Amino acid sequence: MRHSNRSTILISIVLGMIGGALCIPAVHATIVTGIVFGGIYGGVFGLLTARRAIDPGSGLMWGLGYAFVLWLAVPAGVMPLLTESTPAMGMLDTARAHFPDLVAYVLCFGMLPGIVLGTLGSLSGSVREGQPRFSLARALVVGGLAGIVGGWVFGKWMAQVNFFPLIAELVNSDSRMVGKSLHFVFAVIIGATFGVLFQRDVRGYGSSMGWGVGYGILWWFLGPLTIKPLWLRTRPDWSYQHGGDLFGSLVGHIVYGLIVGVIYAAVYKLWLGFFT
Repeated sequence: MRHSNRSTILISIVLGMIGGALCIPAVHATIVTGIVFGGIYGGVFGLLTARRAIDPGSGLMWGLGYAFVLWLAVPAGVMPLLTESTPAMGMLDTARAHFPDLVAYVLCFGMLPGIVLGTLGSLSGSVREGQPRFSLARALVVGGLAGIVGGWVFGKWMAQVNFFPLIAELVNSDSRMVGKSLHFVFAVIIGATFGVLFQRDVRGYGSSMGWGVGYGILWWFLGPLTIKPLWLRTRPDWSYQHGGDLFGSLVGHIVYGLIVGVIYAAVYKLWLGFFT
């Protein structure tokens, strides 16, 4: 067990160093400080979660929570106090100024090590007592169905604000129908990956809704803020102003995640009742 914990911490340090290198442009760090502090962040995360990240879903949630607390403690808390750069308005303006750091911390120090350590934990064979065995077919079918329902509700808001043509830009089109089709493709993919990540964590409606909301928020950081601009070969804008412009999309992702969680829990119980 001690050897396993040491291996986990070592892997966490390496993942933290990789994350620190990836987010150097966003946090305005040097190569040395980015990698060094990233390794420290990763090592602390591994030390805290070595026995708790037993599957990809739990690892991801522990990672996201850790990244948020880390952001509150360091760029939005300790560093402004040490440099005496806290604005007169206090913590709110400080948090706004360091919003790019939040995105970087969530993606580089939360998502990356969380999923990797959770996957390694699942390979160790630790399974919660009373939980059915993992089924890829159940995860994809139930998660995909939940994604369709959540995407349909999310699409109602997107139709009102004429957001579908913006999605169609991903394939060099401005067609509303193309954007709508891509929207449902993404909704199914996100729903199916939700099932793969969190099947072992779902105990009922409450846990499934909680995971769904957290996963929906993650995809707001990952999708419109990061993947979309990279896909269009532009530099991601992680500023607070751009995040504010996409606030409606954040609400939509939260609602989508909540609905995915509810539908997944309901269909999951039906699946177990009929087939298990």
